Order: sequence, then structure tokens, then C-alpha cells
Amino acid sequence: METFISVALFLAGFYILVKGAHILVRGASSIATLLGFSRWFVGAVIVGIGTSIPEFAINVASAFAGEPVGISAIIGSNTFNTLFLIGIAALITPLSLKRAWIRRDVPINIAMALLTSAAIVLPIVGLATFGGITREEGGILLAGMLVWFFFLMFQRMDAREATDVRIFTITSSLVMIALGLVGVLLGGEWVLDGAVTLAATFNISHAFIGLTVVAIGTSLPELAVAITAAIRREPGVVVGTVLGSNIFDMLGILGITALIHPIRVEPMIRLDILATLVAAALFTALALFVGRRFTIGRFEGVVLVAAYIVYVVLLALRG
Repeated sequence: METFISVALFLAGFYILVKGAHILVRGASSIATLLGFSRWFVGAVIVGIGTSIPEFAINVASAFAGEPVGISAIIGSNTFNTLFLIGIAALITPLSLKRAWIRRDVPINIAMALLTSAAIVLPIVGLATFGGITREEGGILLAGMLVWFFFLMFQRMDAREATDVRIFTITSSLVMIALGLVGVLLGGEWVLDGAVTLAATFNISHAFIGLTVVAIGTSLPELAVAITAAIRREPGVVVGTVLGSNIFDMLGILGITALIHPIRVEPMIRLDILATLVAAALFTALALFVGRRFTIGRFEGVVLVAAYIVYVVLLALRG
């Protein structure tokens, strides 16, 4: 009975979390449009950040509870996005990448992973007294995200990407934002409580739950977008979704969360950040040195998906 309640709480929390984020994004998009912001700003910034709100809610709840589920979900989500998500999209249709994406956005993605790795790993070598991400390190991560954000704005200042935004009144939009925030916060608490209870019930680590179940669950919106984009043969949307989500998750979410409450990191989780680095390096190597240059074909897709399956198996063996 307790297991059933835990599963129900976990699933209900996920539904409320995703639904709340959706309502919040629609309200924010409506207000941004009413205030005259560009379509690109609404689509790339507000909606893009909105898809990461579930991870943010879980991270804040985890930080205050002292649980590793939140940061595990961020690390696991990045690895899942880079390996499984891009791999599945490439199996649907080969992804022809522009050189600018590889030369500009991919190095930023790797630099982001290195910066976050430094914030997580430095305590091991005695350069910090707190076993995790401190407020000072959170400030550095957030500053890195802001630099990336303004760099992106400068690079794409003239871009105008069409987005389907339904416009509501200011009052309705504010109500939607308020309801969305309540849903996100409540759902985040329920997902965290359910994950912790499930881990105890099945005698598995909280980190494993975060790295797999929670990470994959919070990445489902990005997976849906990537599959749809692959079917429509839009590789830019696939790669942009992954890189943008990864950068914001690592720098923005961990940075803001650490500023609110320092994030304690278990020693075992510090090893998993290496998986994110390896995933980014593997993606780059496949795009540059295997098969057609600047293309992730079906063979490369199989390699990426297989790499993720191996990673999950190793996590299961570790426990």
C-alpha cells in the first residue's frame, strides 16, 4: 500500500509539475507579447526557460531538504539529452549541422560542463570547505549563464522565429502565472517526496532515482520537441533544444538554486558529472571525425543511444 501511494504521489507530482510549467509559460508568453517583446524572445527565452522550470522546482526543494535528487536530475538530464535524445533524433533522420553550431554553441556547452564540474569537484581537492556548490560558486555559474544569454542575444538580434502564442488579457495572464507557480512548487515537492520514498522502498540510492527516473521524466518535453523536429527534418531545433536546455540547466538552475540555498553534493555524484563531459566530447567527436563531417547520421545515433544504455546499466550495477 505504501509503495502504491509513493508511485501515485510521484506520478501526480510530475503531472502537476509539467501542467503548472505549461500554464506558467503560456501566461508569461502572453504578457511578453502584449508588452511588445519580439517573437524570438518569447519563443527562445521565455518558452525555452519554461521547459526547465520543473528541474528548477525539484532542485530548490532538494536543496532545502538536503537530498541529492535535484542535482542528480540536472546531471542525468544533460547526459540523457546529449546521448539518448540526439541519438533517437538521428535514428529518425540524419542531422546535418551547420559549422557555426559546432564552432560556437558546442564549445560553449563543453565550457559550461567544465565550469559546473569545477564547482562540484573542487571540494575534493581541498579548495573549498563545503562539499557542494556554495553561494559564491552559484553566483559564478549564474554569471556564466548571463554572459551566454547576452552573447546569444547579440548573435541572433535580427532573428525572428515564429511562435504560436495565444494572447490573454493582463489579468488572465497574471492569474495563469500565479496558478502555474503554485503547481510547479507543489508538484516539485510531491516528485521529491515520491522519489525519496521509492528509493527507500526499493532500497536504491536517491542519486540513482534522480539520475534516471526524475532526469528522464523532466526531459520528456525536450524529447517530444526533438522527435517532432526530427520528423520535420529541422536539425537546428533538435540541437538547439539540447544545447540550450543543457546550458540553462547547468548554469542557470544550479546557479540560482545555490544562491537560494547551497547545494550539498554527495561524493558519488561528482563522478557522474564526468559522464556529462564524456557525452559532450563524444557528440563533438562524432560530429567532426566520424562519417560525414558536421553530420550525426544513423550510425552515430546508434553509438549515442548505446552509450546511454551502457551508462544506465553501470548506474544500476553501482546501485
